Amino acid sequence: QLVQEQEHKLKRYLSGIYSKTPAIKWSSVLDNVAGNYVQTTRDAFGDTTRIKPNTSYTVARKGFNSPLIETGKLKAKLSYVNSFNGYVVTP
Repeated sequence: QLVQEQEHKLKRYLSGIYSKTPAIKWSSVLDNVAGNYVQTTRDAFGDTTRIKPNTSYTVARKGFNSPLIETGKLKAKLSYVNSFNGYVVTP
């Protein structure tokens, strides 16, 4: 479901991109698309409606059922590299 949601957003964003005025730079397209993917991935962290819940063993060890979240550091550090300028971007 998450992949289909992203495909739909990407198709909608890219439809008619050549007819946009003023012209959109590819680096901006990358930033918009990649930023959206990073945010959507962050939103999935801990969401048991999108990803499989923790096992009972993991819940007992962690003390809560929030998949992919222990301290929140991984979620906070999600980023991408803009291949046009080499910058690491953490939206």
